[in-house]
Amino acid sequence: ITKHEIMIFNPKAGDVIEQENMVIEVFNPQKVEYENYADANSIVLMVSFGKFCAFFPADLEQQTEPPIINQINGRQCPVYKWRKNGEGRPTPSILFNALNPDDVIISVGTNNKELPSYTTIQRLGIAKVGIYRTDFDGDIYIKADVNGTYTINTAVNVSSIVD
Repeated sequence: ITKHEIMIFNPKAGDVIEQENMVIEVFNPQKVEYENYADANSIVLMVSFGKFCAFFPADLEQQTEPPIINQINGRQCPVYKWRKNGEGRPTPSILFNALNPDDVIISVGTNNKELPSYTTIQRLGIAKVGIYRTDFDGDIYIKADVNGTYTINTAVNVSSIVD
């Protein structure tokens, strides 16, 4: 996006940015935003590179997941970035279940004694996904090719490998 000077303001569900083999799809906020409910208006993205994709639900609340399920249209993503620093929920995420990821990234600060929540870690363990946490692993870097093959590297200085 920076390299090609693509400017984006106020993204809405249905917006798509395409550049060579990369596609960024916006799934939220919806066309009519929720008033006084910031998390429901979180910017939710799916980033695809050829056959690979990663899903970023931001801080989306569970009650606002159903419209996004319809937009995803049965697609699956192998990498899913967990919401809100690994915060737990009373019931499993229907988005997470629909996307059926193989690996989950949880962005959480070091020395955080409350997050990610025990519930989140238990659910991810039951789902048998790889768990990558910034509090343990440091920077997390995903290298993917257009065929859908990817690797996740940890404890790397991301700024040293990104153009």
